[in-house]
Amino acid sequence: LKLANEIKAEFLSTTKINDASTLITEKKVNIGISANYSRIINSEFIKNFEFGVLNAHGGDLPRYRGNACQAWAILNNENKIGLCVHKMIGASVDEGDIIARDYMTIDSNTKIHAILKWTASQIPNLYLKALNELSINSEYILCKQTNKSENSLRCYPRIPSDGKINWEKSPEIIQRLVNASGPPFEGAYTFYNKIKIVILDCEKINDYPPYCAIPGQILKIEKKHIEVATSSGPIKIKQATANSENIDFSK
Repeated sequence: LKLANEIKAEFLSTTKINDASTLITEKKVNIGISANYSRIINSEFIKNFEFGVLNAHGGDLPRYRGNACQAWAILNNENKIGLCVHKMIGASVDEGDIIARDYMTIDSNTKIHAILKWTASQIPNLYLKALNELSINSEYILCKQTNKSENSLRCYPRIPSDGKINWEKSPEIIQRLVNASGPPFEGAYTFYNKIKIVILDCEKINDYPPYCAIPGQILKIEKKHIEVATSSGPIKIKQATANSENIDFSK
């Protein structure tokens, strides 16, 4: 509303967007932009826009469709995160021709909050790029999406309990879970003496002497970290919280 007032544009607020078709048709709107809209838009609504409706999707289409794509990409050990602006297709999820795309390179240390920060900063630029391309050529398409199911992953939402650490997994898998589950989400967690411990930063330890220990057992407590056994080598816990307070490993 504030932006609409600044640019002297009409503003329509409704919780039933698919019922607003008549109002939009009367205004002859050229193009629509979906900004984090969480519901399915029908085909009849999209037809009211001369050049369709654009949507920004935080996943490398057509491979990553659906929800929590950035987190799933971390968990799947991808080396980059995709961000796409595509034309929406009614009654579907993340389909339609791609108009603009960008990538963020990631590695074993990349946290979900860094990806979300990059996404938020790049979405306006990508929308602008898509609009510029369409203003030059209304039929412009960067890439047509495939409809072959074997070329895509339907990603489903992640819930807080998905962050529970299984110490019988490898250090690499545990680190990816920590990276994918951290702020602004609930975090990857474990329990120690019935206290919930949220782990915020960890890494694999290389060249560790042979040992015998149960996965999840604390091997060593150092001044700034602790070392915990996993199924295939130790992992270094560098930052963790308990009851929302940072844990001081030196105590």
